[in-house]
Amino acid sequence: MAAVAATLCAVAAAPAQAADRGALLHAQRIARLSAGEVNGSLRAAGLPTRPVRSGIAAYRLRYATVGVDGEPRTASALLVLPRGARRSSTVIYEHGTLVRRADAPSAGLDSLASRAAVFYAAAGFATIAPDYLGLGMGRARRPTCTPRPRRARRSTRSGPRGRSRAATEIGWPRGWT
Repeated sequence: MAAVAATLCAVAAAPAQAADRGALLHAQRIARLSAGEVNGSLRAAGLPTRPVRSGIAAYRLRYATVGVDGEPRTASALLVLPRGARRSSTVIYEHGTLVRRADAPSAGLDSLASRAAVFYAAAGFATIAPDYLGLGMGRARRPTCTPRPRRARRSTRSGPRGRSRAATEIGWPRGWT
């Protein structure tokens, strides 16, 4: 685990260019839960606990991206990994509409969106739950309207690629949790 922490610190400290869409800017472990703790958390939220196979490790990521205006932005996501898994399939959990920063997946493990990511990870899937630009921990203007639909499509299309790249830069899927 010490090697993982060293990798996270080294990668997060590396400067990212604005053109490096998906470059990891910062990674922070926010939780490490046993299978029993995951069961309790999911049960408290009214979610099923049947598929829980393992504990989880959750990380808050900040990464470089491009906003709907074409300008460089910082975005954030929650990465939740099943503990003990060497390799696992990936789920990119694109949650529904949120209006408060506190409900964004990267804000913590108390929102429905973040608990869904925990649910998938505890079932054995590496899960990335991105925040909307302007919500969560990213540094972007809060979204109020879309300036031009064509620009919004371009930004939305490239989002999953950037999140996956940021998750890969911190060492996943090399088997650490």
